[in-house]
Amino acid sequence: MSSIEDTRPMMPLDGHADPDAHHIEIENRTSAAWWLGLLVLTALGLRLLVFALGPAADTSLAQHPDSTRYEMLAANLISDHAFAVDTIDPQSPMTTVDQLRSEAGQLESPQPNGKQPEIYLTPGYPAFLAAIQSVGFGAGAVLIIQSLLSALCVVLTYKLTSTLLKSTTAGLLAGVVVAIHPGMVTMSNVLLPQVLWLTLMLGGLWLIVSSEKQPTASMAIGGLLMGAAALVQPYALVLLALLGLWSMLRVRRLSMVAAAVVMVVAGCLPPGLWMARNFIVGAGPILSSQPIIDGYYHTVADMRRLPADSAERTLTSELVAARQTDENVLAAIDRLTGQTIRENPTAYLVMMWRHAAHLTTGHSLGELYRQVGMTYQPPLVQQRILTEGLAASVTTESSDLIASLLAMSWIGFNLLLALAAIVGLPLLVMRGHWSAALLALLLIGATLASMHSGLYDQPRVLACCFEAALAAGIVAPSLRVRTVKTKTSRQEKLLKRELRRQQQCLGIEDLASQRDPIMPGHGPREGVRPI
Repeated sequence: MSSIEDTRPMMPLDGHADPDAHHIEIENRTSAAWWLGLLVLTALGLRLLVFALGPAADTSLAQHPDSTRYEMLAANLISDHAFAVDTIDPQSPMTTVDQLRSEAGQLESPQPNGKQPEIYLTPGYPAFLAAIQSVGFGAGAVLIIQSLLSALCVVLTYKLTSTLLKSTTAGLLAGVVVAIHPGMVTMSNVLLPQVLWLTLMLGGLWLIVSSEKQPTASMAIGGLLMGAAALVQPYALVLLALLGLWSMLRVRRLSMVAAAVVMVVAGCLPPGLWMARNFIVGAGPILSSQPIIDGYYHTVADMRRLPADSAERTLTSELVAARQTDENVLAAIDRLTGQTIRENPTAYLVMMWRHAAHLTTGHSLGELYRQVGMTYQPPLVQQRILTEGLAASVTTESSDLIASLLAMSWIGFNLLLALAAIVGLPLLVMRGHWSAALLALLLIGATLASMHSGLYDQPRVLACCFEAALAAGIVAPSLRVRTVKTKTSRQEKLLKRELRRQQQCLGIEDLASQRDPIMPGHGPREGVRPI
């Protein structure tokens, strides 16, 4: 790949722009557009290939244990125009919690049709499914649309990275990772909300980071998109305040402070309306009970390494024993989760380390095999490599050498990507792109904090994008400029002041108001040259 940096027209010291710089910039943008188009076609082709080999003929291959609840909610939205559930899995922790809440008289009143208002899942993805199914299309159409959205994520990742790092090459490298990563491909062909959530998140983030010229409008729309993402999965809401603070640190002026406030208010509007709905049905002012329930039945179980077949029963018994009289069940669950983390900080850190290992090495090949109707033979390849070494991944126990080699290749690729991200982070800071490094760390950290047992493949999609952005920072150019300070005599200052006064009297535009092509928003400066 040739170097196709986003070269800006450079202003020599004499104040006249290079006549060839504009043509170089146009050629670079044209070259980047061709490469980006190739990446989008590659990404779409991979996703549609998996769809054609599996879910196109058998949509059950696109099912996930959580898909049934989403489809039920979508069907009820179409038939009853209500966000409610009728029959639920009796083995689910949600059912256990609902039974406890019912015994305590805290369960929401059923609707006239006998169905229970849903507070566990947010309405974004069921509404997405209902919108497609209401016009006569089925699960196959949903997966095709998700493949298109996933290809759009390649474009958004390119836009976001190139805007942050001022480098089209860095943006294209980040787009390559998003285009070909198995985790990104598999999420397109499963009936889960991750692709829709990621599209809204990346779109909102791109509008927020590219908001220097018209910050209020761009950040307001970006905030609305992130608020909509919170209705798809409730993990986006926590990022709004962090992004507002990041925006004010990045551009320290009063207009950006006002724009950040507008962004946070706009982002809180969609989830705020849904919290009002939950309050009206009797669940209290919560966006979703999913983080509360999962935080207890998954995070606490993972911290204590409880056996999967008895974890729910053990935790439910402890909840019943620890819950105080008349205490809200959801509040008691949240209290016990926080108490467990405070009392066992070492276990929590060890669990987070395991999550980080899965986040940086996961390859999703098992899910990819399942979607095309094949059996993934090597068991726990990823975990065995982490615990027993690379040689343990190919043994006589494996009945599929190709699957083992594929797994090793992708684990190696992910490890290199993580290493490149670690190297790219200090390089970004040294080159003056501290805001890009800070944003990537905030989002990867928030993703890591929201991960819990059993969902390694799902939240990784956003972290993968920003891990790629940090890795692409290795090739990001330095855009710093150094000001050469020169001594100016009092006579020269008086002459400049008199010349400026004469120009104003004659109606001539002040030269200091002309935009500088090197530093947008500033006038031309003497003695400024690129490093």
